[in-house]
Amino acid sequence: MLIDRSLRASADLVVEVGDPGRSPLWQAVITKHTPQEFLAPLTQNLARELRDRPDLVLDDATARPALQTAWAPADGWTVEVDRPGGQLHAAPTGLCGFAALDPGSDGRAGYWFFGGSAEHRWLITLSPATPASVVRRLYADVADPAPVQRAPRALPSSHLGHLTITPAAAGSRTLPMPSGLATAIARMKQRSGPTEPLFARTPASPPPPRHR
Repeated sequence: MLIDRSLRASADLVVEVGDPGRSPLWQAVITKHTPQEFLAPLTQNLARELRDRPDLVLDDATARPALQTAWAPADGWTVEVDRPGGQLHAAPTGLCGFAALDPGSDGRAGYWFFGGSAEHRWLITLSPATPASVVRRLYADVADPAPVQRAPRALPSSHLGHLTITPAAAGSRTLPMPSGLATAIARMKQRSGPTEPLFARTPASPPPPRHR
Protein backbone atom coordinates (compact mmCIF):
# COMPACT_ATOMS: atom_id res chain seq x y z
CA MET A 1 0.00 0.00 0.00
CA LEU A 2 1.44 3.35 -1.07
CA ILE A 3 0.44 6.85 -0.07
CA ASP A 4 -2.80 8.06 -1.64
CA ARG A 5 -2.99 10.83 -4.20
CA SER A 6 -4.60 13.39 -1.91
CA LEU A 7 -1.55 13.39 0.36
CA ARG A 8 0.91 13.30 -2.52
CA ALA A 9 -0.84 16.23 -4.19
CA SER A 10 -0.24 18.40 -1.12
CA ALA A 11 3.43 17.45 -0.85
CA ASP A 12 6.47 19.52 -1.62
CA LEU A 13 8.69 16.43 -1.90
CA VAL A 14 8.01 12.72 -2.47
CA VAL A 15 10.76 10.19 -1.72
CA GLU A 16 10.22 6.80 -3.38
CA VAL A 17 12.40 3.80 -2.54
CA GLY A 18 12.54 0.68 -4.71
CA ASP A 19 14.06 -0.90 -7.79
CA PRO A 20 14.24 1.26 -10.95
CA GLY A 21 11.40 0.59 -13.37
CA ARG A 22 9.14 -0.95 -10.72
CA SER A 23 6.58 0.41 -8.32
CA PRO A 24 8.25 1.80 -5.19
CA LEU A 25 8.37 -0.42 -2.12
CA TRP A 26 7.66 2.50 0.18
CA GLN A 27 7.31 6.27 0.11
CA ALA A 28 7.87 9.32 2.25
CA VAL A 29 5.69 12.34 1.47
CA ILE A 30 6.91 15.66 2.87
CA THR A 31 4.98 18.93 2.86
CA LYS A 32 6.22 22.50 2.81
CA HIS A 33 7.61 24.02 5.98
CA THR A 34 9.07 20.69 7.19
CA PRO A 35 12.23 21.61 9.13
CA GLN A 36 15.42 20.79 7.27
CA GLU A 37 16.82 19.23 10.48
CA PHE A 38 14.40 16.35 9.84
CA LEU A 39 14.50 16.23 6.05
CA ALA A 40 18.27 16.31 5.51
CA PRO A 41 19.12 13.32 7.78
CA LEU A 42 16.29 11.29 6.21
CA THR A 43 17.55 11.73 2.65
CA GLN A 44 21.24 11.51 3.55
CA ASN A 45 20.81 8.30 5.54
CA LEU A 46 18.76 6.75 2.74
CA ALA A 47 21.43 7.59 0.17
CA ARG A 48 24.13 6.06 2.36
CA GLU A 49 22.17 2.88 3.08
CA LEU A 50 21.16 2.37 -0.55
CA ARG A 51 24.87 2.42 -1.33
CA ASP A 52 26.22 0.42 1.62
CA ARG A 53 23.32 -1.68 3.02
CA PRO A 54 20.46 -1.78 0.50
CA ASP A 55 18.88 -4.70 2.37
CA LEU A 56 17.99 -2.29 5.18
CA VAL A 57 15.76 -0.12 3.00
CA LEU A 58 14.71 -2.44 0.15
CA ASP A 59 13.04 -5.13 2.24
CA ASP A 60 9.83 -5.95 0.35
CA ALA A 61 7.55 -5.88 3.38
CA THR A 62 4.46 -4.59 1.62
CA ALA A 63 2.13 -5.71 4.40
CA ARG A 64 4.28 -4.75 7.39
CA PRO A 65 1.93 -3.59 10.16
CA ALA A 66 2.59 -0.25 11.77
CA LEU A 67 1.95 -1.55 15.27
CA GLN A 68 3.75 -4.90 15.50
CA THR A 69 4.82 -3.70 18.94
CA ALA A 70 3.85 -0.65 20.94
CA TRP A 71 6.01 2.38 20.28
CA ALA A 72 7.69 3.77 23.38
CA PRO A 73 7.50 7.58 23.48
CA ALA A 74 10.70 9.57 23.06
CA ASP A 75 12.29 11.05 26.17
CA GLY A 76 10.02 13.80 27.50
CA TRP A 77 7.19 12.98 25.07
CA THR A 78 3.79 11.77 26.23
CA VAL A 79 1.38 9.18 24.87
CA GLU A 80 -1.83 11.11 24.13
CA VAL A 81 -3.67 8.20 22.48
CA ASP A 82 -2.96 4.48 22.94
CA ARG A 83 -5.52 2.04 21.61
CA PRO A 84 -5.50 -1.05 19.37
CA GLY A 85 -6.02 1.05 16.25
CA GLY A 86 -3.23 3.53 16.78
CA GLN A 87 -0.99 5.66 18.91
CA LEU A 88 -0.36 9.40 19.16
CA HIS A 89 2.70 10.81 20.92
CA ALA A 90 3.09 14.52 21.70
CA ALA A 91 6.24 16.57 22.17
CA PRO A 92 6.76 18.35 25.53
CA THR A 93 5.54 21.61 23.97
CA GLY A 94 2.52 20.05 22.29
CA LEU A 95 3.65 21.63 19.00
CA CYS A 96 4.81 18.42 17.34
CA GLY A 97 3.66 14.82 17.30
CA PHE A 98 4.12 11.27 16.05
CA ALA A 99 1.22 9.00 15.07
CA ALA A 100 1.03 5.37 14.03
CA LEU A 101 -2.14 3.81 12.64
CA ASP A 102 -2.73 0.07 12.47
CA PRO A 103 -3.57 -1.37 9.01
CA GLY A 104 -6.90 -2.59 10.39
CA SER A 105 -8.01 0.84 11.55
CA ASP A 106 -10.06 3.39 9.64
CA GLY A 107 -8.63 6.36 7.78
CA ARG A 108 -4.94 6.42 6.88
CA ALA A 109 -4.48 2.72 7.63
CA GLY A 110 -0.96 1.63 8.43
CA TYR A 111 0.69 5.00 7.88
CA TRP A 112 3.14 6.77 10.14
CA PHE A 113 2.89 10.53 10.58
CA PHE A 114 5.19 13.19 11.97
CA GLY A 115 3.72 16.67 12.03
CA GLY A 116 3.58 20.15 13.46
CA SER A 117 0.77 22.10 15.07
CA ALA A 118 -2.28 23.17 13.10
CA GLU A 119 -1.06 26.77 12.89
CA HIS A 120 2.47 26.00 11.65
CA ARG A 121 1.65 23.01 9.49
CA TRP A 122 4.21 20.54 8.27
CA LEU A 123 3.74 16.83 7.76
CA ILE A 124 5.90 13.80 6.97
CA THR A 125 3.90 10.71 5.98
CA LEU A 126 5.54 7.30 5.64
CA SER A 127 3.79 4.44 3.84
CA PRO A 128 3.09 1.16 5.69
CA ALA A 129 6.04 -0.77 4.21
CA THR A 130 8.59 1.77 5.44
CA PRO A 131 11.26 -0.13 7.43
CA ALA A 132 10.83 0.33 11.17
CA SER A 133 14.49 1.37 11.43
CA VAL A 134 13.77 4.37 9.18
CA VAL A 135 10.77 5.36 11.31
CA ARG A 136 12.74 5.06 14.56
CA ARG A 137 15.61 7.15 13.24
CA LEU A 138 13.26 9.87 12.00
CA TYR A 139 11.48 9.86 15.36
CA ALA A 140 14.84 10.36 17.10
CA ASP A 141 15.64 13.31 14.81
CA VAL A 142 12.24 14.93 15.37
CA ALA A 143 12.48 14.44 19.15
CA ASP A 144 16.10 15.64 19.42
CA PRO A 145 16.07 18.46 22.02
CA ALA A 146 19.26 20.05 20.70
CA PRO A 147 18.76 23.75 19.85
CA VAL A 148 18.52 24.82 16.23
CA GLN A 149 19.66 27.95 14.45
CA ARG A 150 17.06 30.31 13.00
CA ALA A 151 16.72 33.89 11.87
CA PRO A 152 14.48 35.54 14.51
CA ARG A 153 11.96 36.70 11.93
CA ALA A 154 11.49 33.05 10.82
CA LEU A 155 10.10 32.04 14.24
CA PRO A 156 6.27 31.82 14.34
CA SER A 157 4.97 34.37 16.83
CA SER A 158 2.72 31.76 18.44
CA HIS A 159 5.79 29.65 19.27
CA LEU A 160 7.75 32.35 21.07
CA GLY A 161 6.24 31.45 24.44
CA HIS A 162 7.68 27.96 24.07
CA LEU A 163 11.22 29.05 23.14
CA THR A 164 14.36 30.10 24.91
CA ILE A 165 16.32 32.34 22.54
CA THR A 166 20.07 32.75 22.98
CA PRO A 167 22.92 33.88 20.70
CA ALA A 168 24.02 31.25 18.20
CA ALA A 169 26.81 29.01 19.48
CA ALA A 170 28.97 26.20 18.19
CA GLY A 171 27.49 22.73 18.37
CA SER A 172 23.91 23.58 17.52
CA ARG A 173 22.05 22.00 14.63
CA THR A 174 22.45 24.62 11.94
CA LEU A 175 21.18 25.40 8.46
CA PRO A 176 22.66 27.76 5.87
CA MET A 177 21.43 31.22 6.81
CA PRO A 178 21.01 34.20 4.46
CA SER A 179 23.88 36.63 4.83
CA GLY A 180 23.22 39.80 6.80
CA LEU A 181 20.55 38.29 9.06
CA ALA A 182 20.95 37.95 12.79
CA THR A 183 20.66 34.37 13.97
CA ALA A 184 19.47 32.89 17.19
CA ILE A 185 19.12 29.57 18.93
CA ALA A 186 15.60 28.33 19.57
CA ARG A 187 15.28 25.78 22.35
CA MET A 188 11.89 24.30 23.14
CA LYS A 189 10.40 24.78 26.62
CA GLN A 190 7.96 22.48 28.37
CA ARG A 191 4.29 22.78 27.46
CA SER A 192 2.41 25.04 29.86
CA GLY A 193 -1.08 25.34 28.43
CA PRO A 194 -3.52 24.18 25.74
CA THR A 195 -2.28 24.05 22.18
CA GLU A 196 -3.75 23.60 18.73
CA PRO A 197 -4.42 20.04 17.45
CA LEU A 198 -1.25 18.28 16.38
CA PHE A 199 -2.32 17.29 12.89
CA ALA A 200 -4.51 18.74 10.19
CA ARG A 201 -5.95 16.17 7.79
CA THR A 202 -5.06 18.28 4.74
CA PRO A 203 -2.20 20.76 5.24
CA ALA A 204 -3.32 24.25 4.31
CA SER A 205 -1.47 26.41 1.84
CA PRO A 206 0.48 29.31 3.32
CA PRO A 207 -1.30 32.68 3.15
CA PRO A 208 -0.50 34.89 0.16
CA PRO A 209 2.15 37.55 0.76
CA ARG A 210 0.90 40.98 1.72
CA HIS A 211 2.24 43.89 -0.31
CA ARG A 212 2.90 47.27 1.18
